Amino acid sequence: MKFFRCKYTTFFGPILIFSFIMAYASASQNFETTRLKSTAGAGVGSILMDESTVLNPAPLAFFNLSAFYIQKATATQTFANEDSQTVTAPEKSEQLGVIASDGRGKAAGSISYNKIDIDSEKHKRMAASVAYRTGDNTAIGLAYKMDEAATKDASAIDYLVKKYSTISIGITNVFENGFSLGILADDPQEKGPNGARGTVGMQYVYKNFLTLMTDLGSKYKGNTFSENMFYRIGAQFSLFKDIYLRIGTNYDQGLASKSKGIGLSWIQPKLMLDFALQSITLMQRESLNQKNSIEKESSISLSYRF
Repeated sequence: MKFFRCKYTTFFGPILIFSFIMAYASASQNFETTRLKSTAGAGVGSILMDESTVLNPAPLAFFNLSAFYIQKATATQTFANEDSQTVTAPEKSEQLGVIASDGRGKAAGSISYNKIDIDSEKHKRMAASVAYRTGDNTAIGLAYKMDEAATKDASAIDYLVKKYSTISIGITNVFENGFSLGILADDPQEKGPNGARGTVGMQYVYKNFLTLMTDLGSKYKGNTFSENMFYRIGAQFSLFKDIYLRIGTNYDQGLASKSKGIGLSWIQPKLMLDFALQSITLMQRESLNQKNSIEKESSISLSYRF
């Protein structure tokens, strides 16, 4: 891949670039890029740049360039009762995302701001990530996230605000036979609502034609692996020289959700245009204060690398 830093470079201190992201999130309240939507979130073991503060922060260290990313998306969520009969009007949201990243030098970093703004809930996140090469094929990354969640109280007038900070630690190793492996520990201090979740991700690239991605994870504290297990499976196919098709599916037992995604990508030396559709199904669960619903999302993004 031409964007990788093939040799261990000299030190240039990490450059942290301010960016803005607005997004309407699903059950986990995590912003997803258009690429992640197309693979249903799979990618912990992938070598991705724009997702540094979103998923695994470590792969950013394998790039020797900067990038500017802009995303626009729309989402419609329809709620239903236990008999799957619609009982409320759909909730709609407009999504806008802007990310700036810098991977030049021995270490790399980024800063982001996420915002969810719908009628019954508002969510803001400021995050920073740093990644460092520990060897020719290995990198480690750290992301720090500050969240502010606001939900309407029983009066449906005022908002109840909760603030918390979490960290994510990621490790990525690239092998010469087309395999890459990623390990992610998300919120090990359990400061947020879905803390202590670990993920192992693998990616395999076959002759630049087929890319397979698999993530498997769960809570890693307590004896609740089976109750909180989740998996994500994604694939990318090269249709033409510069056009790629992506598909994905996932299931999360802990968050009582499942989703499917599909997308197209047009990749040039400096430009990357992505389009994705995603369908998310949430199952009713009182412990999560969650109702049966189906969310439909469409997303388009442009990434400029320099």
